[in-house]
Amino acid sequence: MAGLELLYELVESSISCPQDAFVCFLHWEIVSCGYKCVGTGDAPRVSKKKSESLPANWNASPELYTLYYVSDDDKNNLLAKVITADDSLIINVMNPETEQVADLTVNISDYIDSDNLHDFSRVFSDKRKLKKLIKSSILSPLCDGKEKQGTAAKQRASTHTETIPEKDYDSDPLRIPFAGRYPRRSDPPDPLAPFVTGGADRDPFGRAGSDYVNLGSNSNTAGLV
Repeated sequence: MAGLELLYELVESSISCPQDAFVCFLHWEIVSCGYKCVGTGDAPRVSKKKSESLPANWNASPELYTLYYVSDDDKNNLLAKVITADDSLIINVMNPETEQVADLTVNISDYIDSDNLHDFSRVFSDKRKLKKLIKSSILSPLCDGKEKQGTAAKQRASTHTETIPEKDYDSDPLRIPFAGRYPRRSDPPDPLAPFVTGGADRDPFGRAGSDYVNLGSNSNTAGLV
């Protein structure tokens, strides 16, 4: 959270309530997302200089905070409003161009220590948790939406290839079906069979090997040797 402490020290003297501390935190998270503040109010001031600092009179009313932001590339705007409702804060952030809105309601005492408003090391009860909450509920829907959609579209375009299904051998209409099992090579001759040697030469039909008849064990074929 580099920069938040410096920002807080700049506005510390003007912080008078827990809402001020919370808005300071929210402001820095929006700035960290690539935006600069151009002032208060519902509309941007064209001549107003973009800044990472909070504008003058940013906390003029503890009941309603209104801040306007412009992205670093000037392509997107954000209008942030924080409304105090009893012990809660209602955060509403909108992109005026797309009218996309993200909102969040928090119990202010869960994140701000009202007894230590002027001590940066103690004023925020859980900075990591608050940062994660603001990012997931406010910033990601507004700041990451277009970028993610564009990236996803590019990935789909770059990874799209035509898939050609593998040819099914059994479904090939031009294949001549084979009845029974596929032929296999004859097993190697048994070195213990004395009449196997040269059996392949005597068996022109290729039955030598494991299917070859042992001539020495059949008297009816002895005359063939």
